[in-house]
Amino acid sequence: MSEPLPRTDLGDAPAPVPLEGTRARVTRVSVSKVAPSPTSPEEGSGAVPPDAPMLQELRLLRTEIQDLRSVLDLVRRGEAPVARFVEYIRRTRKQVRAILSRIHSSDDCVRRIRNAWEQIESCELVRRPGGNLDLQIQIQCLNLLDVLCRQIIYGCSCRTIPARLAEWLEDTRPGYAIPFHALFEDEVPDAEDRQKILNHLALVPNLLKPYGGMADPDAGMIYRYEQVAWKRVLSLGLVVLAVLAATGVALLLHALAPVDGQGVERLLVGWAAVLGGTVVHVGVGAAKRVRAAGAMVVVSAREGFILLRVVMALVGYLAFVYGIGMTAATGVQSYVFNAFLVGYSLDSVMELLGAGLNRRAGLQAAALRR
Repeated sequence: MSEPLPRTDLGDAPAPVPLEGTRARVTRVSVSKVAPSPTSPEEGSGAVPPDAPMLQELRLLRTEIQDLRSVLDLVRRGEAPVARFVEYIRRTRKQVRAILSRIHSSDDCVRRIRNAWEQIESCELVRRPGGNLDLQIQIQCLNLLDVLCRQIIYGCSCRTIPARLAEWLEDTRPGYAIPFHALFEDEVPDAEDRQKILNHLALVPNLLKPYGGMADPDAGMIYRYEQVAWKRVLSLGLVVLAVLAATGVALLLHALAPVDGQGVERLLVGWAAVLGGTVVHVGVGAAKRVRAAGAMVVVSAREGFILLRVVMALVGYLAFVYGIGMTAATGVQSYVFNAFLVGYSLDSVMELLGAGLNRRAGLQAAALRR
């Protein structure tokens, strides 16, 4: 008989997570207390959150469970027999028990982690790893253990990832971005679980707001924005100045090399159409972020990217003007519509370029890890 799992007196436990066959949904973990307690201005940055010891234990627990899951996955794929890892499974069982005995919390997230581990220990493959199991039962146990290990990894990450993001945001300059999926791929291997954590950070912006963080689940980024109000206004002014400067460059080039059939008024109308196409293409996502965080916060967090869009819009418009131009036979409406399409398509080109760079960066990171 295995030793009973040490646990604190946490009251009545919720019912274990139901599992159907060999597949189950990942438990919905309540993360109402995901973020570490923000430090007050009097405490200053760098203060240790009160739950730091528990977060450290959860990181150790996640590491143990993740390694156990990797070993069991080797067995499930038929690359190694269970007998080879009997001692490892027994040792991991003792270590996990010791870690859980040091975690004293009534948090529902921690309680679900305990429940998942109790279900793991009730599995025959973990309770008696050296026993002879029928092949079909062993496969069912391995599939079940994979689901339960995934639940524990997800639950631990829900508590530890926001705390690590808070530390990184304090050391990150405004305008920079943290690639969420690339950084936490090792800790949370399942992309669906990473996306759920990122979505929660976006839906509850106050978790990262004390540290100047803003989550963008569509881009998979955590942006650092300026927390000082007047600096956010300065960022907005810089973007407006960049648009005015780009307009001045277009007018200057037109004065040096006029385009037949196109006056200054039509040049400005076409430039406004290009900017309008760019804004319309990103309008839906930008509107969501503006409603969640505010216009100046979004501009401060994505200042560099917005300035790059302005430069790309100017280059595309000048190429359009001097490549196609507007003759007397070309209607104004057709000209404006084509300029609008230039702005709309330029943003799509930038997204494709960014996606390609992200894929190349991911391949290089994977090669370095290997």
